[in-house]
Amino acid sequence: MKKFINDSRYSNAPFKIPVKKNNTKPPQPNISKPKKTNTTNTTNTTNNITKPKEKETIKETEPEIRTYYVKKPDITHNNKHLLASATTNNFTANTAPRVLPSGYSPAQLRTAYNFPVYPALATPTTQRAIIAIIDAYGYSGSAYNDLQTYCNTFGIPYPANGGTLINATKMPTNTPNKPYFFEWKPTKNINNNSGWTTEMALDIQTAWGLTQQAGAGTATNGPHIILFHASSASTSALLTALNAAVSIGASVISMSFGAGSYISSFETTFFNCASTNKNIVFVASSGDYNTPNYPSTSTYVLSAGGTTLQLKQDNTRNIESYWYDQSGNTIVDGSGTGRMPMTLATNPTFTAFSNVYTHAGNVLSAGSTSKNTPDICAVASPSTGFAVYQSGSWYVVGGTSLSAPLIASFLIIINQIRLNSSKAQLTQLQVMTCLYSAATQSNIYQINNTTNGTPIINGITDTYITTNGISYDLDSGLGALSNNLATQFENL
Repeated sequence: MKKFINDSRYSNAPFKIPVKKNNTKPPQPNISKPKKTNTTNTTNTTNNITKPKEKETIKETEPEIRTYYVKKPDITHNNKHLLASATTNNFTANTAPRVLPSGYSPAQLRTAYNFPVYPALATPTTQRAIIAIIDAYGYSGSAYNDLQTYCNTFGIPYPANGGTLINATKMPTNTPNKPYFFEWKPTKNINNNSGWTTEMALDIQTAWGLTQQAGAGTATNGPHIILFHASSASTSALLTALNAAVSIGASVISMSFGAGSYISSFETTFFNCASTNKNIVFVASSGDYNTPNYPSTSTYVLSAGGTTLQLKQDNTRNIESYWYDQSGNTIVDGSGTGRMPMTLATNPTFTAFSNVYTHAGNVLSAGSTSKNTPDICAVASPSTGFAVYQSGSWYVVGGTSLSAPLIASFLIIINQIRLNSSKAQLTQLQVMTCLYSAATQSNIYQINNTTNGTPIINGITDTYITTNGISYDLDSGLGALSNNLATQFENL
């Protein structure tokens, strides 16, 4: 066993983490006839996304997930930067190194991005915010048990187990006023899929873990967190889960999946929520392979891009740069941007949203192209990835599948702060208008994309577009989460 594993999460690291990386680039989505796929116990397969009641079929790759496997238990993290943050088991707060799995902990990312503290409810009758995670298939093992192990390992409280909601359209009545973890399914039995299970573990452990301060046992503060299981990775199944999340009252919805084509049935849901000013924010992964990734390209969705994050010894941000694999100064894979606009067959452009994006030099018009992506970024590179526990093993996981639930977790904390102050939860238009306003730019961390030369992705040189005081970078959007952005959202 090695006592110390130094890796690229820290700028002075002499060694990279000894993990096995799969560098295989998944096939790009294409339009084809639907095919039946056996999804039981499958890995590295393709799932067919079929647009309901229309001829168009979208063949989608596995969820946007990048994984480094870390063997257990002979590779662990005994790094001096990772200290026990609470009195749990035999560890005393901040007095001795604690053996933790490799990968960033929730406490480290909370510190790096200056997350606000999740508040106790202002009154017993104050609404508790709901964060929804949309994924496909069943979980190979127990999602709740894995989340509980994850929380116990990092010394944070875990939510109460609310069980499974079968085709529910509203929250259970008479639920005690504490945060719960629920799983939603359209039917009782859904086939499991190991690739999507890792995605689900990453999503729920990120979304929940970043809302929690040090502690132990059942949580008293935090959101209700609901994992929505689509019965498959088809458009109709994912849309069913998405609409259930809207119906059940989720205020932030995280989607770590995507396809290379516009999906009008999804767009109708997003547009309806935006045009009726519902208090919902949709967050989607921008994609890992430098191609457009829907639904992140939607006008009505916050697109989460990816970065590489290095920390100082106190876990504050040292360097954050765009995520890339580089040959010379050409990006060959994994910038986590998906930046090229997508051609739209139809586009129910909402005038207020169109006006938002013109400030980034990207004029939108119905039936033309989508917005550029991403909108905002957070850590995604697997070399500076997140620790995830699944079915007895620890993984270090990256990809924009990480940045989406991270940003969603940031927003759900803000929503609870707003609810405690008798303010409504954020709308999509509020979030996007705030991000793309000149007054907010000083509260967004600007990514330096020229350290190793100006990058070129798919033949396009990276450039900054500055319009009316807003700087938009083709590879990292507006930038990354930063110090005062939470306060900016709270005061809207």
